[in-house]
Order: sequence, then structure tokens, then C-alpha cells
Amino acid sequence: MPATNPSPTVTIIGGGIAGLTAALRLAERGFAVTIYERGPLLGGNLSGVRRMGVYHDIYPHMFAQWFHNFWKLTEDIGLTKGRDFERRSECAFLRSNDFPHYRVGVDIGAFRTGLKNLSSGILSLPEMFLVNYTVLDALVCGDMDGDFLQNQTLNDFIVNRPYATPAVTQFFNTTVNNIWSINSYLSSARAYERFAKYQFREPSPLCWVLKGSSYQSFIEPLRKRLEELHCTLMEHTEVTGVTVREGKVTDISFEGIVYDADGLELNKTAPQTDTIDNLIIASSPASLGELVFSKAKTGSSARSGARSIVSLLPRLANVRRLGSEPLPVLYVSFRRALPNIPPYYVALLDSKYSLTFVQIERLSGPQKTVMPIAASDFDSIPIKFAIKTARARGQTKNRLVVRSVEAPRAKRRRPSHPERICALRSDQHGQRCRLGKHFLPAESGPAALHQSGC
Repeated sequence: MPATNPSPTVTIIGGGIAGLTAALRLAERGFAVTIYERGPLLGGNLSGVRRMGVYHDIYPHMFAQWFHNFWKLTEDIGLTKGRDFERRSECAFLRSNDFPHYRVGVDIGAFRTGLKNLSSGILSLPEMFLVNYTVLDALVCGDMDGDFLQNQTLNDFIVNRPYATPAVTQFFNTTVNNIWSINSYLSSARAYERFAKYQFREPSPLCWVLKGSSYQSFIEPLRKRLEELHCTLMEHTEVTGVTVREGKVTDISFEGIVYDADGLELNKTAPQTDTIDNLIIASSPASLGELVFSKAKTGSSARSGARSIVSLLPRLANVRRLGSEPLPVLYVSFRRALPNIPPYYVALLDSKYSLTFVQIERLSGPQKTVMPIAASDFDSIPIKFAIKTARARGQTKNRLVVRSVEAPRAKRRRPSHPERICALRSDQHGQRCRLGKHFLPAESGPAALHQSGC
């Protein structure tokens, strides 16, 4: 019989949602795919952390109705909206000393809920009208001249509107920080205009959330599908360099990583190399910046003519200008069910670190309340300097993980008692980082976050 051509091979660096999706689409088209992922679990930001047999999401994600590529992916791995996701039409804002009076927005952008959102009390009625007018103004400007928005930040666009008030400007900064973890003076006005355009087209429901943990409910089915397509998963493996010869990639170097039960790095194995034909890098900005400059540590890089990626494509040196920061998430578990905690996402207005929280219903119950508290404004967190200093000394990696600890049972002046909290710590030498000195008493809820200085 005639010999058949072997399948073309592709190597993907990064096992987050981008790398896994690329692997799925290539494998469906007959490519032989190998994925390298350095972390303890696949999934990147859609992954999780396992503690005492329970998976906690890196962050509780919201999936908008207009995420068409995402919904196609969920369909292809056997998930459905009705069975595996729950609708969420509301989100809320909470001011200091105003608990439990939430200011609720419903299907933001929908015409049928427009009057209800205008009178929600998030801002005064005239200022809520100006917020909506600002969004419409951005949409019109984007359609007329996209470069006008591309060349200025969202904050620049708003403050230069003659009708904008300080409260309107601050509202946009708060919401952008909560959604994208970036200040409005660092975000392109064009990016926000595109976001608003999609949201206004399909505003209902506001979002969907997974019924289970993202790792178990989404990443594991995706992993199963990749294994059915005979993809090779090189987990716990960090690619350290890429070699280019005669205008194409030829090999990579990599090291195995050993993790403990909590997903903390213990040590690495000796470097190895592998030859490759095609390469996709789907990693974080920091990792990407290193890989384009680093040749494979051994193998063909020792011979003449071995070059790095950036020597072939000099413009890729600009990827080092890209940046990313971790999003600290504190899982707080109360030993009794807290009253007046809604099932939707809540942003704490005027909080120091742009805090948001949501009750995790699958972990909560009649006897307890579990909610992750996220700090979206990482630049303002005091631990940032300590983390950057540790990175510079080579003592920690980029990713923060969550570890459960028991709050000390010291003498108390109140009858209340803290249960356990989760402390952030770096993932190599276990250096613990604190968001504050306050434990949350069991009878307290979101009000305690404001009172503790957060």
C-alpha cells in the first residue's frame, strides 16, 4: 500500500485557555499537538487550586452572552448552557456603612431594564443618565473615527467630555478596574467602546457562571477531549528556551517541575531538549518576553548558527513592554450562614483595592458562607513591592496561590470568633503575604471589609 504522509506536528507552550483551544482546533484538523504547561494544573486563569480535596477557582469567572467563541468551545467539549451554567442577570454595588442596601444593576445595556438601572441608586439619577450618555457618545465616536478613540485613554475621553462630572469619571474607573483589573487612565477608549458595543448587542443575561468549579467542570472535559484526539500533554514542564536555525524554529529546552500537594514548587529536573517543526507560544507576557530572547539551553544551540526568536524577528523585542499582574483572591469561610448575601457579584465602592466578592453557593450552605474576595487594583496593594522585590531576588515566581490557614485562637473581647481565612503566599519558598491585619468576625459580612481598612 502507498505510504501515508505523517501528520504535521505543532508544539504549544502554555496550557491556559488560549493554548488548549489552539490545541483542540489543530488536533481536530489532523495535527499532532504537544502542549507544555509549567503549572501544577492545566487551565491558566480558568484553572483552580486544590485544598483538602476541594477545588477553588483561581477567580470566579463570568461568561457573557456574546462570548461566541467560548460557547462554541463549550459545545465542542460536551457542555451546555442549560445543564452546566447558571444565568446571572444582576450585579451590585455596595457603599461603606450601607450594608445590606445593595445598588443592583440588571442586564446592563438592555432597553427593557434601562429605567430600572437609571434609578438603581448607584449614582444619582442625573449622573446615571450621564453614564449612559457617555457610553453612547463613545459608540458614536468609534463608528465615526476609530483612531480618535484608539489614540487616547478611556479616562482622557471622559474628562474631555463637557458634560462629565467627577462622579461619572470615578464610576468608569471603578467599573473598568473591577472588570479588567486596570485603571481607566491605562485603558484604551477604543477597547472600552468595543466592549460596550458587544454588551449592548447581547445584554441579556448579563453573564453566565459555571455550576461547578472551573477546573472540574470545564478544564477536565477539555482535557478529556484533547486526550481523545491524541494530544500529548507535558504537564509540570517549563520551556526555558527556543532555538532558531536557518529561519525556522528547530528545538526547545525544558525542565520538569516537582510540586507538593498544595501546588507549590519544590525543585526542578535536569534540562532536556526536543526537536520541533512548528511553534505556538500561548504564555503570559513575562514568560513570552523571556522565551523570545532565550535559546535552547543545550542541543543544537551549542552549534554555530543557533539564534533566538528575537534575532529573526527583532520587532518581537517589544513584547517585553507588555505587563501583567496577579489578581489576589482571598477565600473567606464563615462558620455560619451570613444573612443578606446575594448570589451575584458585588463591588465595594470606594474600597482601597477595588474589592469585589461573590458567594460560592456550591461551597456554602445552611451552616456556613464561603465567598472569595478579589482585589482588582493590584497597584495599590502594599504587598506589591514585597512581591516584586522577591521576584528580583529570584525567590518567587509570578503566580500567587492560596493556602488555607487557621486564624489564631487568642483571647477575644467579643463572643464572635473567626473561622479560617486564606492567606496569599508566594509559590516557591512559602513567604506569606498579608492583605491586612484584621480577621473577619463570624457575624460580620461585607461591612467588615470596609471597616478593616479595605
